Amino acid sequence: MKRNRQQTEKRIVEAAIRLLADEGFQSFGVNAVAAHASVDKVLIYRYFSGLDGLLDFIGNTEVLFPSAAAMLDTDLTGFYRNFCRALDENRLGACVQNWERVTDNPLTEAYRRQRSLFWDDASSLLRPQSEAAHSLLKLLAAAPLHSVTADALSPLLSVSEFSPVEAPIRKTDGEPAERLADNLL
Repeated sequence: MKRNRQQTEKRIVEAAIRLLADEGFQSFGVNAVAAHASVDKVLIYRYFSGLDGLLDFIGNTEVLFPSAAAMLDTDLTGFYRNFCRALDENRLGACVQNWERVTDNPLTEAYRRQRSLFWDDASSLLRPQSEAAHSLLKLLAAAPLHSVTADALSPLLSVSEFSPVEAPIRKTDGEPAERLADNLL
């Protein structure tokens, strides 16, 4: 019986993530998740105590923001370019960022928490040396996705004083990526 419950919980979570990533938050609800998971909506209430419990579970198990260390590159523009690329590739994170603009829920709270951890780590790794550099990082931390391009940022980065740590040797595609969410649990 437990095996069935675990499989059903997994189907519900995967359906919720897929629904958010594919269709956005506008059509997200208990009925839609249940239909996509091919389960009775009662199971969402039983296993997750409702939609907020499901969102909380997803927020505590999914990576919505990349690891700042994995974004390091040979220069700061490369760091930001890697960051933008990683966010582009995370459709769930992009959806949650849009959702964050209109409501608070356990998933948007997890997104804010992961974003804050990312920029704290980025500040430690990039080591801003001036108030202007600190301000630039704060601006980037608050900026919505795609509002500042790496090319537009390049001139600002070249005049801001940073003393970044050395970029690690890039991992090959076959190695697992670091998971920020592992540190959140």
